[in-house]
Amino acid sequence: MNAGRARAITGVILATLTPATAFGQDVRGSVTSQAEGKPVPGAFVSLLDARGEPVASFLTDAEGTFRLRARSAGEYALRVRMIGFSTFTAPSFQLAAGEARVVPLTLSTEPISLAGITVSGERVCRFDAAEAAGAAALWDEAAKALEVLSWTDAADVLSFRIELTRRVTERGTGRFIQQDTDTVESVGARPFAVGDAETLFELGFVLPGADGGAVYYGPDAEMLLSERFLETHCFRTKRKDDEIGLEFEPKPDRGVTDLKGVLWLDQRTARLLRVEFSFAGGRAVTTGAGGDVEFRRLADGRWIIQRWRLRAPIVSGDPFSGRGSRLLGHEEAVGEVVEVSAATTRLRRPR
Repeated sequence: MNAGRARAITGVILATLTPATAFGQDVRGSVTSQAEGKPVPGAFVSLLDARGEPVASFLTDAEGTFRLRARSAGEYALRVRMIGFSTFTAPSFQLAAGEARVVPLTLSTEPISLAGITVSGERVCRFDAAEAAGAAALWDEAAKALEVLSWTDAADVLSFRIELTRRVTERGTGRFIQQDTDTVESVGARPFAVGDAETLFELGFVLPGADGGAVYYGPDAEMLLSERFLETHCFRTKRKDDEIGLEFEPKPDRGVTDLKGVLWLDQRTARLLRVEFSFAGGRAVTTGAGGDVEFRRLADGRWIIQRWRLRAPIVSGDPFSGRGSRLLGHEEAVGEVVEVSAATTRLRRPR
């Protein structure tokens, strides 16, 4: 994903490997900036195996420290990713059985500027093509936030206070037929549930419901990070005000109802802002269906989904065959995290 950036990006990590005595295959250390010698909090450090696959990850704390554990002895390397800066992988090393290794990392990076990406509007379906340089650069920055979001889901148990709103609108007029708002407490890694990514890619993002209707699914971090997402979609870049977007749409041969939309990033800071989506292809009724997901970076570097919205059509008859189906209106579900709690922090939504 890092190949073919719009301009040269420099980044150097100087690693000193120092053996230490401890139980298990542990790799720990700290990340400091080369320019100032200060700790770098919020850096996402991953332990890679000999194939380059991550086996453990950690978000550096306020002191820039991290600790990772390998399941077995072998060859490993450390990769550091930070939003707005180039990714670097330190030289590999051998980790013996029962060994603990201290790895101080000194990070020297030049900020990435997404403003320099040329928006051509051409659709590309492979990121390894030369013309995909801009799309690949945008995807790489979006993936950094999604990786931390996925890690937060898997590693942390957060407590959310969420405002949920459900609206039913009439076809044509858009008049509210029903609107309910409630506040709920949710304890877990994420404040909402999603479908299985492999099932959705295989069968589509609109599936039959238990009542004979249709269930509409939006995206989450795991789905967007999946290789299947890259394999089944084409991409183009676009710009709007101070934002730059990676537009995606299903390949023409998909044959199922899939997602299309835009991942929007701040072109100055390279932070992921939101994904807007709708549905395309397949036989399901998707008139007016879609939504958006907004992302937020917490003070400690973790990412959460701050707000989400999903809008689906209400139809009579079969929503897949089209026989006797008639659009009656739309149902919209909106959720917003108004407060999130962890062991040491309690944060309210931004004003």
